Amino acid sequence: MLKRRPRHCRLVRRLPLDCPICDQGGECQLQDLAVGYGGSGSRYREEKRVVFHKSMGPLISAEEMSRCIHCTRCVRFGQEVAGVMELGMNHRGQHAEITSFLGRSVDSELSGNMIDLCPVGALTSKPFRYGARTWELSRRRSIAMHDALGSNVVVQIKHDKVMRVVPLENEAINECWLSDRDRFSYEGLNSADRLSVPMIKRDGQWHEVDWATALGYAAHALEGVKNQHGVKSRDLPYRVFMPSMMTCSCQLRIRLCSRLRSGHGCWRLSSSSSEANSRLRQNRCLRSLPT
Repeated sequence: MLKRRPRHCRLVRRLPLDCPICDQGGECQLQDLAVGYGGSGSRYREEKRVVFHKSMGPLISAEEMSRCIHCTRCVRFGQEVAGVMELGMNHRGQHAEITSFLGRSVDSELSGNMIDLCPVGALTSKPFRYGARTWELSRRRSIAMHDALGSNVVVQIKHDKVMRVVPLENEAINECWLSDRDRFSYEGLNSADRLSVPMIKRDGQWHEVDWATALGYAAHALEGVKNQHGVKSRDLPYRVFMPSMMTCSCQLRIRLCSRLRSGHGCWRLSSSSSEANSRLRQNRCLRSLPT
């Protein structure tokens, strides 16, 4: 323990002591080190450094970069795992800062993993920021549904509301990584624009209806398209829907196809080229894998 204290002091000598208001509280690796190996008092008497916040896009919050200890995990992740060099370190010594190149936002499809890699509260989740404390959340294991990879995830819930989705380590599938689409798509569950019941438009106004009425209305509209343009009934679902649909959308499509009396409820069956079909499935499986 005595050997680790000097190293710990070097890490926190310029770190602001704001653990009670830090969004990383309760899951901070540096906080665990302070409890396990830190001293009861600090001998540091100099001024703490101040680093202005950085703009890294709508997903990663870099409002408290004064907490950064320059471990460069985020930089090395982009270079070695994601394959996109988006972050770097400016200046030297005590003036070093982690920033994006030319002030651009972080747009990688795996950028959210930098939040998990950050050992302190320098990089945090912007949608989850100050939403809840980690000890207030209940956890449920689940599978990501936005691609064919089947990434393992942990859904964190507070008061029956999904607050955050983080990866669950599985070396055989997604290891410890997760795509941004799987990580941040939970915001759609809590969106005020989300439709909770089916609606159809009549006389310029939206009206709430049951599922049977909505599916019948959509089937009638698609039959009109078929009669007007001469599209075969068996090909109509494939022409209307795209193969990149999510699981819930595919279930709705199958129900709609039954209304149209079409046996092709799966887009793979309506593809004429088996070689192109196989290649498309491989691309969907590899879409979220790091390069």
